[in-house]
Amino acid sequence: MALTGEFHHPGVYCNMGIIYSEAGKLQRAREALATALRLSPDIALAHYHLGNLERDAGNKSSAIDHFERFLAAWRKNPALAAQVRDTLRDLRSHS
Repeated sequence: MALTGEFHHPGVYCNMGIIYSEAGKLQRAREALATALRLSPDIALAHYHLGNLERDAGNKSSAIDHFERFLAAWRKNPALAAQVRDTLRDLRSHS
């Protein structure tokens, strides 16, 4: 994945990760989301989507970490934050 110039922006990589994830290209999704977070560590949606990918792959510890980081940075839709708190509670109770 090689974006240059004006496209080398964390939000672009986050969006690419979401698109790759929805297309079932999970490794590419992880790479794009990880790049977004390297460029800007507090992108809440990148943490949210990585948390989902990690949870679905059975990587509970990593999923929990990303969901916690999501909650620390998220300032928008409270319903999504509540959903993530429920997901965290479920992950922790099945550890």
